[in-house]
Parts: sequence; structure tokens; C-alpha cells
Amino acid sequence: MASLRTTASAGAVALLLAGCAATPTAPPPASPPPASAASPSTAVASLRDQVHHENALPGDPSWRKAAARAQDPTAMSAYADHSAVDPGDDVTLFVSTTADHYTVTAYRMGWYDGDRGRRVWQSGRQRGRVQDEVGFIQKTLTPYAKWRPSLPVDTSNWQPGMYLLRTAGDNGAEWLVPLVVRAPDADGRLVFLISDLTWQAYNDWGGRSAYTGPGGREDRSRAVSFSRPYANGSGTGKFLGYENPVIALAEKHDVPISYVATSDLADGASDQLRGAAGIVSLGHNEYWTVPERRAVTAARDSGTDLAFLGANTMYWRVRLEPGPQGLPLEVSYKEPADPQHGPQTTVRFRDAPHPEAERSLVGMDYECYPATGRYEVVADDFFLFAGAVPKASLPDLVAVEVDRAYPLPGTPRNLQVVANSPTDCAGTPTLSNSTYYSTRAGAGVFAVGTMGWVLHGLRPGAPSVTRRFVGTVTARLFQQMLAGPMGERHPARPNLNRFDLARDNTTGTVLPPLAR
Repeated sequence: MASLRTTASAGAVALLLAGCAATPTAPPPASPPPASAASPSTAVASLRDQVHHENALPGDPSWRKAAARAQDPTAMSAYADHSAVDPGDDVTLFVSTTADHYTVTAYRMGWYDGDRGRRVWQSGRQRGRVQDEVGFIQKTLTPYAKWRPSLPVDTSNWQPGMYLLRTAGDNGAEWLVPLVVRAPDADGRLVFLISDLTWQAYNDWGGRSAYTGPGGREDRSRAVSFSRPYANGSGTGKFLGYENPVIALAEKHDVPISYVATSDLADGASDQLRGAAGIVSLGHNEYWTVPERRAVTAARDSGTDLAFLGANTMYWRVRLEPGPQGLPLEVSYKEPADPQHGPQTTVRFRDAPHPEAERSLVGMDYECYPATGRYEVVADDFFLFAGAVPKASLPDLVAVEVDRAYPLPGTPRNLQVVANSPTDCAGTPTLSNSTYYSTRAGAGVFAVGTMGWVLHGLRPGAPSVTRRFVGTVTARLFQQMLAGPMGERHPARPNLNRFDLARDNTTGTVLPPLAR
């Protein structure tokens, strides 16, 4: 199976290195060495000190300029040959621009006293060129960029974390490229799942995504290529809206994190999850492979806490296959016509031939889109909510897509509903929930059940009462996960039978399943 760790040819990299005058900024002061004590609490404290030390370094908010200016992909666009690398690995960038010259600047994303980014590297001045050759795989209706490598980026001395690479042309055009730099291990950290599989499914560069094409829905790609820029999010896919707000909050609170691209888990490799205090799925993590699901389920079954800070999680089953330009294809037929039959047929997880609804891991199933409602807490004494619940329901929090608990086989028997929110979905009344359950191994699993949790609740312009609640609960969640298995200290209090929840998806006819 192809991996996103595939690099450009050695000859190409050597040629680029010879002509690329990179000028790294001065490396940061060395992080404090890890504590030698064997105590888990001491080890976590040492990791937290390292995060605090990193975020005390001077920030640089200039990455935001690219987020605002990256509007015209014909003037500037770019992508990398990796979603994730180890520190010291080279990353090859592919850049197309009408600018005569451009530079590349790398920012580590975090808190940094509100700047939310720190500049760690800058290239020399690069000569620009337009690259517009588009390849096409007719069998799967897959466009991809047939571009030549532009320059390598050396990640030596970069701290593990989430990065944005800013390409800025002398004509004012800009673009951003996301990149994960892996931690050496997950011991004592929270693993944040960076949802590049989902970003790529929604990416319509070349005129097609996993949703639509020039001729509409039936003209969509059955496989999407990683060999192309993200056409949305200023080049970052869905990162800026659904992941970056959580990263800023977590690093502000000194939470040690191991960032993991979901494509790195596509083959089920569990080494990046081993030893984690918890695994966090961020705001929109819709596309999973079967091996990835098995790896996360195995972590839960060994006592690792899970948190799902969005909705519509683990809805579509995909797989990776070798693709053009040495980068993978993400296969997503979304129908039984997939030529591969069996457990990895790319339909919904809840569908035949091997149905396994998301509720067995998340606790809930996807309910509907587009959703609006007011968030209503029904368990004021829930350990994550205690003392943080306002007197009234919360506006601007139930939004976009939502999940709901279902009284069906596969739902955890001790599921605790902690929020039960009346929701409108395109004129159809329904409910959305937040839930919690615990396992025999001690794991606690919390799911917020709404994309509005991150997209609206953590944005600066959210109603203050909503922002305080979401910020407090999310920070408390991270601290509880770091303190040890939540399920051991906070067993779930099953209450599903208290609520009048339909067994059928009450909004399935609002939009066909394929529409989302």
C-alpha cells in the first residue's frame, strides 16, 4: 500500500538542494530534559513543562496574512509530498505561481500568547513558475497535479507539532500548506488526529471531489489523489476551522500532544497510538479506513480515553492505494460498485456487506445536515460540566452536522446522555446529543455530537456564554484524560432509557446519504 511517507527521488532532491539557499531562523532554546523519575505524573509534568517552554517563545501572527490572501489558486497554490514527517525529514513542495519570485516560511501552530504561530524557518528567494498540467485517471474520475518539484524543506531542529508552510509571492499572492511533524512517541501525551483523509475527500481541485464533479454527484471522483493542492481553506483543507482552534486551546493549557495524520493510521499501524493518555478526534473527522478504526478501538479496549469533538465521525469507509506521482489515492466509491468486495468496500460503515455503525466506538450515530439548535445540558453534575453550565441553553453550538444516541444494538450499554438538544434539520425536528460511556478497561469516551463545538464554540466571535462553556469543558476534558483513564475515576451513569429517542434516523430523507 502506498504511504504518504513516500519522498521525491533522491536525484530530484539533490538537484533542488543544490539550488535552494534556505536560511533557517535561529533554533529555539533547548527544551528542558525529560524527568528521570518513573512516576507517570512526573513524566506528564515534564512534558507539560516542555509545552509551556515552547509556547513562551515569541510568536509571529503573519501566517494569518496568507489565510486572508490565499484566494486565487491560479496566482499561487502549493502542496507537499507528505502529510506528516519525522523531525529532520525533507519535505518536497510543489508550487505554481504567476509571481516572478516567492519565499516559503514555516510556522509551528500553537498558542504563543495569542499569536497562534511561531516562525521556525524561511527559504531563500525562489524563482516562480506556472504549473498547470493536470493528469486524469478515467477509471475513477480522478484529477491530479502533474507538477515538477519546486523546493525541499529541511525540518531539522523543528519541534514536533502542527505546521503551516506559507508560500508568498512578490505579486502579493499567497498560499498555505499543512504539515504534521511527528512526536517520537505518544507516551503520556494526547494524540490529536489530524483529518487529512477528510480534507482530501472534500477537496475539489481539478473540478472533482468525492462529492461532485462537472456533471454533478454522479460525476464525482471514486478516488481522490493526494497529488494536488487543497482548493479550500486557503490551502489547508478544513484545518483552520476544525482543528486549529483546538490546538490553540490545548497548547495554551500546556497539554502535551502527539499530532498524527489520519493517513498515517490508514494501514492500522498502532505505534503512533501506543502509550497515549488519550486520543482526540477533532471537529470533522468523517473518513476512516477499516485498519484505522481497529487501531483506535484496540487503544480504547486497552484503557485509552477517547474524545470526539465533532459529529459525522467515522461515517465513510475508505482505503489507500498507490497513486500517481508517488502519492496515494484515497478510494471512496460510496456504493457497492466498488471493485473490491468485503470488509474494505468503500460504503458507509453502517452499510452492508460488513455493517458496523459508528455508535459502537463513538457512542452515537450521525443524524443530519444542515442542523441548527440550542445546546441543552441534562446532566449538570457530569464531571466535565460541573460548575460550568449556564442557567439557559447555549446558542450557536448545535450547528452544521449533528449526532444522536440510538437505542439499538451496538450502542454501549452504559451510555450516559449528558446533553439532549432540540434540533432543526432543514425543517425536520430531531435531537442531537452529547454522550459519555466507560469501558471495563477503564477508558472513558466523550462525544460532543455537534460540529458547532469547535467551529462555533471556540471561535472568537461566538457568544461569550457559549465560548466560556466550550473552552472550560474542553480544557477540563484534556486535563482529565492526562490524569489517567477517565472511566476508572468517573464511571458512566447509564440513562439512555430516560429519553424518547427514535430507533430510526428521523432525518435521513432530508438529504440523501451521499450528499454528505
